[in-house]
Amino acid sequence: MLAVFVRPRSEAAPIAVLPTDLRTETGEPQIARREQGPYFPLSVALTRDPRLADDLARALEVPCVVRYARLRRWLWLALIPLVILMELERELVTANVAGVLRRLLADVFFFGFVTVDLARPLPRASRVVVIVLVAIALRYADMSARACGDHPALLPLGALSLAGAIAAFFVAPSRQSLRRQLMDRLAPNAPRPVLARPSSASLGGALLVATGLPLALSGARAAHLGPVGQAAVLVVWAIAAPFVFDRAMGRTQPALAVDRAWSLLAAIASGLVATIGLAHAWHYGTGAFGHAWQCLDPAGYENGWAKRWFDAQALDAPRDLAGAPARWLYVAMTVLVVPLAEERVFRDVLQRVLVARLGVRRGVAGAAAMFGLAHLGVYGAATFDAVLLGAGFGVAYEGGGLAASVLAHALWNLYWLA
Repeated sequence: MLAVFVRPRSEAAPIAVLPTDLRTETGEPQIARREQGPYFPLSVALTRDPRLADDLARALEVPCVVRYARLRRWLWLALIPLVILMELERELVTANVAGVLRRLLADVFFFGFVTVDLARPLPRASRVVVIVLVAIALRYADMSARACGDHPALLPLGALSLAGAIAAFFVAPSRQSLRRQLMDRLAPNAPRPVLARPSSASLGGALLVATGLPLALSGARAAHLGPVGQAAVLVVWAIAAPFVFDRAMGRTQPALAVDRAWSLLAAIASGLVATIGLAHAWHYGTGAFGHAWQCLDPAGYENGWAKRWFDAQALDAPRDLAGAPARWLYVAMTVLVVPLAEERVFRDVLQRVLVARLGVRRGVAGAAAMFGLAHLGVYGAATFDAVLLGAGFGVAYEGGGLAASVLAHALWNLYWLA
């Protein structure tokens, strides 16, 4: 039976109570797992300690927990298409087919991540699971379109994955909805904290810091600086501009999770899986559209805008490592320098301000859009890929701060170079 220590007022001695007793509080109680603390207001404790939120939700049987318990056993079926894909890719790797090993590694990572999340009584990353299942569904759609519908078993497998994604989206609780329902049950009369919104000056300053990074890099390229010079420009801007911004506008440090190590690893995994899943979903979704058009109207596809757009995307995609001059410099910039600089600017400054002003979803989306625009000179027609990558890195930042987003970004770049 779950019990927590409660300190209703700062001067009161802590007492151990059952979760249901918290509902009698007129204000927001301070709680802890141990009598010696540390004590935090209920809303803060639920954010800092995800395991506490899970334990309280199960003890109280909040509605989202009951619904998810009924659904979870069926969600395992949505992994069947992924398992079949991994077996097909394993056979292709055994046959030494080029380019398949990276897909197999990504699918194994998907399988491990979704399995761990489904094994929990309550999910920790339900929206990331949805992204993975949608990506697998679109993979099957692309395979079916490539075959012009000659393999009828592909579409039912894709439909099974898509059905799992839809069910998880509507039934599996997000961390925000879980905390909201717990607050309604445990402290219904507690005033909700009103966070100060960043000023217009803060928003303008964050946008200036974000737009200044690609402009500084463009200036370095126009000055014909080499990789070392460009790396120096990135590092100087990523250090100086955010420092000036924080000193001028002030900064409130985000609260850290109690279980910092595990929270950081979970945030990195969630961000990396979200990044790979979004990239795959976009790639296979657009591929399915193009291949279906090619099957239905070959002449129209060859002469239409879609083929020109796909060709431009292929040309604008980042070049392979084998063709890069000074490979070790290229790897160092791509895996070390670029993630540190871009995440400090786009997530630790811009996203932080946008989330405080607009909320998590719109803040992450806004920072991702700016991240994509900053790569317009690099990706060209493939710029939307960068927007999706920025969203994945934003997921990591919201879960584990700057360290998580930097490491997720670096691992993605390493995965892409492999």
